[in-house]
Amino acid sequence: MPSDPVLPSGFEFFGPAILILWAALTITALVSLTRSRSLTGAQHVIWTVAVLVIPVIGASGWLIKSALQRAHRSELPS
Repeated sequence: MPSDPVLPSGFEFFGPAILILWAALTITALVSLTRSRSLTGAQHVIWTVAVLVIPVIGASGWLIKSALQRAHRSELPS
């Protein structure tokens, strides 16, 4: 396969890999958001906009927040 003189050869592999990881992170965050019952309607909208507008930071922030909430709930006595 001929190499593109404009893009370094690493981008031919890492570009699609990064795109796939970004898409997986975003989809995972959106699915987690839709399943969350602890948020109000406005909070759902705010987090969804954050995930879509600030892709990596918004999705990572939501996933970290939801993981911390789950950990906190599991520590509480029943």
